[in-house]
Amino acid sequence: MTSNLCATLADYKTNALASQEAYKAPEDRIAPPGYRNATETDLKSLGLKLADIEHPLNNGEASNFRAAIFIDHETGAPLVAFKGTDFTSLQDWKQNLTQGVGLKSFYYAQAQNIANILNDEGIENVSYTGHSLGGGLASAAAKASGNPATIFNAAGLRSGTVASPQPSAITDVNVQGEFLTKIQKNKLFAKAAGVQHVTLPAADDESSSSITRHGTDAILRSIEASQRNAGCIPQTPSLPETPTPSKNTVTVRSTPAPNDKGTYQVPFLLQLKTPLGKDGESFNPKALHAASFYAEETLSQPYFFKLKLFANEQNISPDKLIRQKVSLLIKRQNGEDRYFHGVVHSFTQEETHEDRGWVYHMEVVPELYFLKDQQINRTFQQKTAKAILEEILTDANIEPNFSHIEDTTTLPYVTQFNETHLDFLHRLMRENGYFYYFRHTQEEAQMVIGRDNKAFEKKAPNLYQLGQGGDHQHLLREFHSTAKTLPKKITVLTSNLDKEEDTADASFSGTKQSETLLTGERSLWKEQRETKNWVEQKAASSSPSSSTTPQEGLADYTQQAILASASLCSGLSTDPTFQPGLKIHIAASKTDKEGYPYVLQQVIHQAEDLSWYRSNGEKPKAPSYDNQFKAFPSEINWHDEVPQRPLIGGIYSGLIQGNQNKGTIETDKLGRIKVKLRFDQDKTTKAGNIIWARLLNPWSGENYGWMHLPRVGTEVAVSFMGGDIDQPVIVGCFYNNQDLPPYKLPDKSSVSGIKTRTLGSEQAGDGNELCFDDNKDNETSLTLKSQRSMRLEALQNQNINVHKNQSVEISGKQELTVKEKQTVKVEKGRETVIGEGDTLTIKGGPLAIKTSNGKIVIEANSGIEFRCGPATIEFSPAGISIKGGTISFD
Repeated sequence: MTSNLCATLADYKTNALASQEAYKAPEDRIAPPGYRNATETDLKSLGLKLADIEHPLNNGEASNFRAAIFIDHETGAPLVAFKGTDFTSLQDWKQNLTQGVGLKSFYYAQAQNIANILNDEGIENVSYTGHSLGGGLASAAAKASGNPATIFNAAGLRSGTVASPQPSAITDVNVQGEFLTKIQKNKLFAKAAGVQHVTLPAADDESSSSITRHGTDAILRSIEASQRNAGCIPQTPSLPETPTPSKNTVTVRSTPAPNDKGTYQVPFLLQLKTPLGKDGESFNPKALHAASFYAEETLSQPYFFKLKLFANEQNISPDKLIRQKVSLLIKRQNGEDRYFHGVVHSFTQEETHEDRGWVYHMEVVPELYFLKDQQINRTFQQKTAKAILEEILTDANIEPNFSHIEDTTTLPYVTQFNETHLDFLHRLMRENGYFYYFRHTQEEAQMVIGRDNKAFEKKAPNLYQLGQGGDHQHLLREFHSTAKTLPKKITVLTSNLDKEEDTADASFSGTKQSETLLTGERSLWKEQRETKNWVEQKAASSSPSSSTTPQEGLADYTQQAILASASLCSGLSTDPTFQPGLKIHIAASKTDKEGYPYVLQQVIHQAEDLSWYRSNGEKPKAPSYDNQFKAFPSEINWHDEVPQRPLIGGIYSGLIQGNQNKGTIETDKLGRIKVKLRFDQDKTTKAGNIIWARLLNPWSGENYGWMHLPRVGTEVAVSFMGGDIDQPVIVGCFYNNQDLPPYKLPDKSSVSGIKTRTLGSEQAGDGNELCFDDNKDNETSLTLKSQRSMRLEALQNQNINVHKNQSVEISGKQELTVKEKQTVKVEKGRETVIGEGDTLTIKGGPLAIKTSNGKIVIEANSGIEFRCGPATIEFSPAGISIKGGTISFD
């Protein structure tokens, strides 16, 4: 009878611990003994997503609903614990009242939805638990599914809340004198569901309030008191010489706890070293003691690990730890040790005091993580991807190990815009086929950057078998392979400066994937500019990719990324030395002595260690560690999928750059211009390294079109092809306080036109001009000015029609050549004034002067002479002289 009672009370305690942990965020939970926190893989196998259990949306807004799922280590059965009422949450109280008066409640509907999903997926041996509101949710889930539940000081359940209730074994456990059970004795309130109702004696003294007895801590104390009374655990020894801990004292012992053999359990599993001291090899009362540990390590992502800590000291200053280096050692008595290094990113003290001491939480990250807090807009010119990565990481005091990389492909133009250093680093890596991981040694965590599988390290010994063996490091608890559909082909379309439309393909033929899994095709677009230059450099490069054009590189990397992701396998292990980038072999059977090679892509670690703590005679809880991992076959070349580049919209200001003085013109054969964007904060940018930007013209064609080139120092408007930050296009120019408009404004607001400046001149009037003035009171409406020579050429006809007057003034000389006939018609008189002389020479043909109705007057002050051969007629003031061989008068 006693053994059955002890088992029942132990089960109550497990469920109560789970209910208590449901109040915490997933990363802060400590699973009850015999269980582990459900992973993303577990949720997927259960048919659930994190969004189903962690603040699911209610009418488009995140709710305060939360459920925790724990997995039984031995059976794999899920235990679902629902969070209870947060006393500060109006939303939680609203859900309590809504269900309490018989209205539809989102929380209760979501709890039933989770239960129905698990039923539909055929998940067996599911059980539910919860405290307060969480107990009500657990009872609703149990009735909806027919599965058992253990609920604590639970909210009542209205009869109509579950539409089609199923028979279910619900045990309602409450603490004597707690307030919610008292309230439910009133007929106005719904009672807690349950086929069995158990009231535990309160472990607190009689003066404790009914609200205090409602909490999970009071429930656990009552369960433990019942366990002691039943002889399930040793009675608490009487220690009169030890004062009762006050609010500011703790019961952390000064020596490690003895194990079953009477010796001390040192070294501890989790050994933390911080600026406050080192804990582990011997008990250090001034150090922080690690109680639980959670870490995620993933290829091409900064790792992080979180710790729940206890300390004797209250209010430890975060200044002592933030941005300080710490290390954690997972010390295995039978197996390899594992180190974690990093920098403290956050340090938090809870306003709680447990038997073990004051509670703290710490999050640790690599130095690389802090690049997310740095951002600058800048342009890298004429550098390899490796050189850019080295520059960014060196500035952050990070010394990476470039493994088997010789990058000779110069990237003409790479822009970082509105991206953190970390986001830009990730994009640059993926676009150029790079990946990285961290190798934790005893001394440090080193960043390793690779481009192919040569960068991965082989673990020795590295053969793992599937089986159950406690925490034996070389036995895998689970291992699952996955088959996924893949597109048959990746096609990248592109255009370039040769106006060619190119395509590059990458297909999945020859892979291990079944032909039935190859479905559909994917097409991508990549705007390309320097095709010839890229090909020449690629031919001389030792890049692992055989691609000869950027679009082929994109096709290859995209194909390899999809294949690698589709080939990921998952498993569970107890080997803490698992790290991304390690090569291991997994045996297909117990007789397989070689196994198949895999590379670890992700490892999620979980550990708990309370071996340093002793509570009034209780045996310390055994430390635990396990991990879940993802891996891919080592024959597959790993690549992260190439992300879409950040899209940039709108118009941006830039300055035309050049090696000469302001006002000069620097261009290439395509009419492209060098421009530095105003948002480029890199002060070291030199004009010689800036890439050519294309110029948007209103008209272009083969040796014809519009040509107007901005000059060095001009402020221009810049847009981007397809929103690609590396494809700037000059679309116009701006005036500013230094470069004012050619006509004074606002006085000359009616004027429009074109006014150039002679190269090398600083005089405003030097240049050519075509000016239109639309002011009706201005006599000069159009001005055409040439700074030097003006040439007008009409290959056929030219017609000039002047409706009123024309005035032509020539300061120099004028030459007029008419190769055929010239006709001048003057309708109302003609006056010609010649200052010095006038010569009319007719080399052939007659000269006729005729007036139809009038007279001809030829007047001269000194004389007039007519000649025809030897005959002459002379007029002078003295008279008329006629000479000739024969003179006739008719």
